[in-house]
Amino acid sequence: MVKSSIPKQRAEDAMHVASNGIDWVRQVTNECLEQTASMLDRFISGVGQASDAFDRQAAEVRDRSLLIAKETLTNSMEFAQRVTHVKQPQELFQLQSEFFSKQAQTLADHSRHFGQSIAQGVQQIGKVASEGLREASRTTSEAA
Repeated sequence: MVKSSIPKQRAEDAMHVASNGIDWVRQVTNECLEQTASMLDRFISGVGQASDAFDRQAAEVRDRSLLIAKETLTNSMEFAQRVTHVKQPQELFQLQSEFFSKQAQTLADHSRHFGQSIAQGVQQIGKVASEGLREASRTTSEAA
């Protein structure tokens, strides 16, 4: 009986196909890992940007709160000082009316600024978040 080299050739072919398959799996796995790493980097960057926007917002709220406190205390001290010079009860009522008006105007002005500032901050954070989601979606669809 003559030994055929066909089984040996088939075994070599099978090993070659298996080797190519392993190389392909390795390549696809590396590409997926690179895309995942890139997506995670962009995610972390987006979180950092959102955090920075939130920090700016918090700093602005703190600064504006201190400014409101300073202005209302200044108004109060000014009122107290003016009260010491009152000679007639009507003057006291007039000073009190002016004081309340000034305090209300101060609070109204700052409340308006607060509202605008908070709206801008929310827009910035939303923009960062939507850009991150858009980028993640784009990356995912490119991978598919």
